[in-house]
Amino acid sequence: MPRRGVRELKFVINLHMMRQVLLMTSALLLALGLAACGGAATSLPAQPPPRQSQPRTEVTAPQREPAPQLIAPPPAYGNKIVMAQGPAPRSTN
Repeated sequence: MPRRGVRELKFVINLHMMRQVLLMTSALLLALGLAACGGAATSLPAQPPPRQSQPRTEVTAPQREPAPQLIAPPPAYGNKIVMAQGPAPRSTN
């Protein structure tokens, strides 16, 4: 009868070891699977090709210089501006 108890004990030990091996194997396979699939997610997507510039079909006016800053205010409404004239040149014919 004691032999039967030893056999049952060996069976329980073997069953326990088999569970541990199965657990370790499944954990290892899960870790490898996650590492293999996770590596694909971290790679960058392909860059699109650079855009080609389109030809310009509109003519744009050249940029002008800004207007000079006024020193004095413009004359009041109705004032006449008279330009100074020098003496008329004499003709020597």
